[in-house]
Amino acid sequence: MFLPTPEASMTSPLTFYTAVKQDAESQQKMQQIQAAIPTMRDALINSKIVHFARFVAVPNPGGQGVQAMMVITEFDESMDSYVEFFFNDPSINKAFTLIAEVSVNPPALPLNLNDFINWVARNNLSKTDDSMFSAYTQSVAQILNKFSAGA
Repeated sequence: MFLPTPEASMTSPLTFYTAVKQDAESQQKMQQIQAAIPTMRDALINSKIVHFARFVAVPNPGGQGVQAMMVITEFDESMDSYVEFFFNDPSINKAFTLIAEVSVNPPALPLNLNDFINWVARNNLSKTDDSMFSAYTQSVAQILNKFSAGA
């Protein structure tokens, strides 16, 4: 690990990648997904486990449409509990249902928790924490508590 101290980081990575179907309906749904990203902000804040999150639409060569998408996050806790938290949030569940609908290799729909966890794990390019650098070892909750105590 690249950690600056001997302590283990509490942070884990998710680099979710999936190829996107190229039909017109799927490409239209990609626009809906991208438009829905800001609506998930409250769920990310309320989770108190997400350090960073971003959505990346990988354009097709030539710039027309979307070839693939990535959801990249750094979070506290185990992958399963992290994925379960967001599965249970209506706004994020809705977005991931749309992502599943446009994915080349989707899980069975409607989404159920076990299939969703397995699908996220299969499409996670960050299988271990070994390639991740963290400048700090605190959880989001610890950081928020520290800074809200002085406010």
